[in-house]
Amino acid sequence: MAFFQRLRNTTCELSARCYSAIENPLLRFSIVGFLGTLLNLLVLALLIEVFQAPKIYASFVAIEISILHNFLLNNYWAFSSRTYEKSLLNRFIFFNLTSIVSLAVNLSIFAVLTRLELAYLAAQAIGILCAYSINYMVNSNFTFCNKAETHPHL
Repeated sequence: MAFFQRLRNTTCELSARCYSAIENPLLRFSIVGFLGTLLNLLVLALLIEVFQAPKIYASFVAIEISILHNFLLNNYWAFSSRTYEKSLLNRFIFFNLTSIVSLAVNLSIFAVLTRLELAYLAAQAIGILCAYSINYMVNSNFTFCNKAETHPHL
């Protein structure tokens, strides 16, 4: 009986730790980014393999779909505890403007690496990783900045 009580207590403690860890905005942002990456790669492969779309156009569409996905999850989950000064529309516009920089970084890396004959999925994944840090810094400090904060995450 004591074994099951200890097991139950340990399980509850681990659940509480996991839950509190997922309250961290950076971890949530990372989870959103990971899901967005999976979506990006899935859309990319679908467009290229099923619809025979040109690789560069397929990459662009995959990136844009993941941008919309990431904005929604970041706004309603990753940074949901923050009180915003900007309207939802202004945050969405700023998120997209920030994403244009990421798009340029991602597409440039994709174009260079695929010309060097790296597999297109690997090239896309590398491009995504390079844009990640830019995205977090800008979005955490400006797009989803707490009304009371003065850019503390820089």
